[in-house]
Amino acid sequence: MSRFLLDTDTVSLITQFHPVVVQNVLLHLSHDLLTSIITIEEIQSGWFTALRRAKSDSQLAYVYERYTETANSLHLWPVETFGVSAISRFRSLQKLHLPIGGNDLRIAAIALESAAIVVTRNLSDFRRIPGIVAVDWAS
Repeated sequence: MSRFLLDTDTVSLITQFHPVVVQNVLLHLSHDLLTSIITIEEIQSGWFTALRRAKSDSQLAYVYERYTETANSLHLWPVETFGVSAISRFRSLQKLHLPIGGNDLRIAAIALESAAIVVTRNLSDFRRIPGIVAVDWAS
């Protein structure tokens, strides 16, 4: 049984009911599907930004409704933490000076420490990371 770590973009596509991603999730239900605390952090940060930018009560209500839907859907997967071993792996990856964002490196470190395949549309970045296996369920 394989382990699949859903990155932030993939989780967002699932919450938006992207048909190809949802179909791939359904095809992989017999495997371990999980996400990372970095993904939870990124999603919440995005919603906090949207809440601060709402200019009217109707916009605020809309953002809160969507945020609630997202929060309710996040319970679907176990969440891998960014613990000491993943932080150490992250620090090692940083030393490689790869042209990859910090949160993607954190997600990669978590995937490497939990022996998981990263599910992402961002294959070009993740495949630069030594040892990472990444797949795209959106195409």
